[in-house]
Order: sequence, then C-alpha cells, then structure tokens
Amino acid sequence: WIAFHSIHELTFVAALVVCWRLTVVRRWLLVLLVLHVLVRVWTIAYFAPTIIAFQSVPVSSAVDPLLAQKAAQWRHLNIVRVLIFLAVKYPIAAACVAAGVVLLAILISAWMARTLRRFLASRRAARPVTA
Repeated sequence: WIAFHSIHELTFVAALVVCWRLTVVRRWLLVLLVLHVLVRVWTIAYFAPTIIAFQSVPVSSAVDPLLAQKAAQWRHLNIVRVLIFLAVKYPIAAACVAAGVVLLAILISAWMARTLRRFLASRRAARPVTA
C-alpha cells in the first residue's frame, strides 16, 4: 500500500503543479488535497495503531465481546475511509488526465509556433531582394 499511496500522492502533486493556473481546477484539487490529508491522518492516528493492536491479541477460542465490538467498529469505519479515499482518488485521476491534456496542448502549441517561425523565416530568406 505504501507504493500505491506514494504514486497517488506524486500524481496529485503533478496535477497541482500543471493545473495551478487553472483557478477552478486548482480550487477543487486543494479541496481534494485537504480531504486526502485528513484521511491519511485518520489512518495514521486510528487505523494503523488499531490493526497493530488487533494483531497482538493472543489467539483464543473464546470470543471477547469488547474485542468483537472494536473489530466491527474498525471494519465499519474502514468502509467509510475507503469510500472517502475513492471519492478523492477518482477526481484526482481525472485532474491528472486533464493536466496531461493541458501539458500536451502547451507542448504542441509551442512546437507549432516554433515550426511556424522557422517556416516564415525561411520564406523571408528565400524572397528575392528588390532594389
């Protein structure tokens, strides 16, 4: 999961950088960033320590009602956490695609401008000089 989250966060940063001048996209990306950070903090503060605590419980044939209640709570909250993560992930993916399209359009327009300048310069150079 660490690699997956790292790739997710790197693409998030890339989308922010590329879309920074697009005010509407930037605002939504910042909202998604806040939600993402809150989910990550929630994961570090609650989910990770709780699952580690569950793993340290000795195996027993008897069911501890308090432990079963905590496990059920963890499972239900984890469903909420995953839904929030997905709600953040898919708009970020869309923003990354949009950022890629914008970047591609910038690169193509720069190439076309450079090609047009070269073409016009060659036409001027080929024009006969009249006195």
